[in-house]
Amino acid sequence: MFAPTRLAGVVLVGAAGLLAGSSAHCAGSAFIRGPTAGSGVTRLELELDLRRPPELRGTATLHGTSAASEPDELEFLLNRALRVDRVVQDGAEVKWHSGPRLRSTYHSEARVVSVQRVPAVGEWSLRVEYSGNGANGTEGEDWMGILLLAPDELRMSVQTVFYPQVGADPDGPGVAPLPSSVRVMAPEGFEVYVPGKSLGSGPAEGGGTTWSFESEHPTVLSLFAAKRVRRETQLGDARVVTLLRDEHAHLAEAISREARQILESYAQSWGPIGGRTLGVCEIDGRGQSYNWASQGIITIDRHAFGNGVPVTKLAHEIAHLWWGQEVVASGRGERFLTESLAEYASWRYLAKEHGAATAQREIDEARDSWLNAVHERGADPALADVVFATPDYTSLAYAKGPLVLLAIERRIGAESMDALLRDHRTAAGDGATLDGFLTALRKHAGDPALVAPWIERAGHAHVALGSVRDEDQKTRGSVRVESCPARCPELVPATLEIGARWRGRSETITIPATTANLEFEAGWNPPPPVIELDPRGLVLGERGTALYRGLARFVSSEPLDGAQAVALGALTVRLRFAAALGPPPEDAAARIQTACTNAALAASSASAADKTARRKDPQMITVKSVRLGEEDRALCIAIEGTTPAHEHVLVVPAGFLDADGLPLPEQRVTFTTGAADPDSLPCIVSSEPANGARDVPVGIKNIRVVFSKPMRKSVGFKTWRIAELEKKGRAFPALAEAVWEDDRTLSWKLSKPLEAGRGYGLPYDERYYDLEGNELVGFELTFTTAGP
Repeated sequence: MFAPTRLAGVVLVGAAGLLAGSSAHCAGSAFIRGPTAGSGVTRLELELDLRRPPELRGTATLHGTSAASEPDELEFLLNRALRVDRVVQDGAEVKWHSGPRLRSTYHSEARVVSVQRVPAVGEWSLRVEYSGNGANGTEGEDWMGILLLAPDELRMSVQTVFYPQVGADPDGPGVAPLPSSVRVMAPEGFEVYVPGKSLGSGPAEGGGTTWSFESEHPTVLSLFAAKRVRRETQLGDARVVTLLRDEHAHLAEAISREARQILESYAQSWGPIGGRTLGVCEIDGRGQSYNWASQGIITIDRHAFGNGVPVTKLAHEIAHLWWGQEVVASGRGERFLTESLAEYASWRYLAKEHGAATAQREIDEARDSWLNAVHERGADPALADVVFATPDYTSLAYAKGPLVLLAIERRIGAESMDALLRDHRTAAGDGATLDGFLTALRKHAGDPALVAPWIERAGHAHVALGSVRDEDQKTRGSVRVESCPARCPELVPATLEIGARWRGRSETITIPATTANLEFEAGWNPPPPVIELDPRGLVLGERGTALYRGLARFVSSEPLDGAQAVALGALTVRLRFAAALGPPPEDAAARIQTACTNAALAASSASAADKTARRKDPQMITVKSVRLGEEDRALCIAIEGTTPAHEHVLVVPAGFLDADGLPLPEQRVTFTTGAADPDSLPCIVSSEPANGARDVPVGIKNIRVVFSKPMRKSVGFKTWRIAELEKKGRAFPALAEAVWEDDRTLSWKLSKPLEAGRGYGLPYDERYYDLEGNELVGFELTFTTAGP
């Protein structure tokens, strides 16, 4: 996620390290749009007192120079939650008032303050004293637009304008980067990160710690502070600073190493950019996963870490150093030129450094999430029209947009795509526009409407391979162009590709897509055992189908496709073929899991779109392992378990290979399980604290429940059930990780101490299943802590 700011006077990133050369850009008014040039401000000295969150007290001293002809009014931006207490120029108080209303929604929490500066020739200084409150993090709104001053975390970004920013462009977001020095007084035990050179820390008068920083180049400031483990890694003349929670501190070196690799990869593709310091800070997302980048700082939500380095998130946010910070887009298509470019960049990096299969999983998930979203809503707008307020914004900006960029790359080649983006970056100058991007696209790819019509037009394509026959030493077939089931506009590119594969050989033909039923003909000899529609994925919409005519044709499955009353519990589904298969890929289970999940979500979307259908929650299948059996003629897929009286869909995506190395088409097996035995439902038999307990010590470290039967290792709670308990006066405790101590005992660690004299509740419900798939008998664990 990124909301743009200007980056000026940056230090370049080269293949040999973070520093290589100097910036071709200049600082100051060249980066300002609108009425902000000529403010005369040359330097900022900032002091912040953050020791009593959510209270903030700040003093900002603006230094400048003036000529006699310059106006005596200075405008700056400041967060609406903050108030100006006093403005002093050269020792004398001066008046101030609210300035013009912002037309831009970028600084949605800001206002313009106009100071009646005393006319002065030469050097002058203006001190602004201000105070106020930030959000305490309990409202659930938790991204970079919030001036977040919570007891355990302090977070302030460019968009929160937590200090006076000049100048105040009503159309935003551009403000002047300034040489700056920062002094921060933070609570005891907090680590503080501000982009720039750290001048050290020490005890603060009145308690807490004082941190001092100095910018190494003109900058727009962001700040992060929390109780974290701090690590600094030197990379040449630059450094990466990580501020991580205790449980992720061991990842610091790996994150720094990955960050350097990402920076070098992007610099090789689009030219160097970057900063002397890059901070990677772990934030507490309070229930949702938001990641964002600001100048010199990247924050990663704790939920994104999983079991290792969140490579995809890190690659996306680092890409914003190029697409968002140096190249600041505006107008139509701004989200496409910012978020879509960053996500596309992360796919490129994954493919290069972590393998094509890893990148393809991300691509497939993006394609399916976008289609599920637009089909459920029945609207698929042009990327040029996508803004924050657009319904399904996330799937459009983070999925459809990068898919379009990927389609362009596959049409013109990676080298031409990089040249296109370098041209876009160079031409952006004081701001990138969609027209500028389309100009670069025409230069490298011809008519943009032929390459990526989805940028300017709504809708998408649905195409499928039809009948195929061999006769007269030719292969003839058809392609169906089908209407969107959700009635989104039909948008088919000018041409479609048909691919043919033999063992160790492939060919492609291109046909014009001018009618609803297309015919193709090719003199392939011998006839190909595999024919694929859209083999390079150039058509957005449903992925092209494949026809397999090799020896390893699908024969049958166990359970049979469409079987009823299948026994409950763990199950191995067998897909049998007429000839031997190749070894499953290392990520076979993950690929099948993704396909099954997407199929369940698509079924849910289709049900929601069909108002006459009786909606039923899709059943997710959990894949445990994949292996070959029966002399390599069977694909054996072990699933963790089933759910009573539900339809289950197992999907093996296209791309698994037969023994000759030829790709198999997608295979699906659908079956329905039998009903549960009402006398065998699992329940919770005991808990710590005991249900209904009073005077529970606030210092307990865990909350534990014991089930009546062995259970699947599921965890979590439903949000609406938590809300119901809160209406009854029961707070939801701050939980950290869940640990299954054995197959019947689940323990939750607490991330924060309980509050004295407060009632708590946890709603255990149908999210939990026994090994046969029977749902838990609902149980609300409630208790009250001892008073203060």
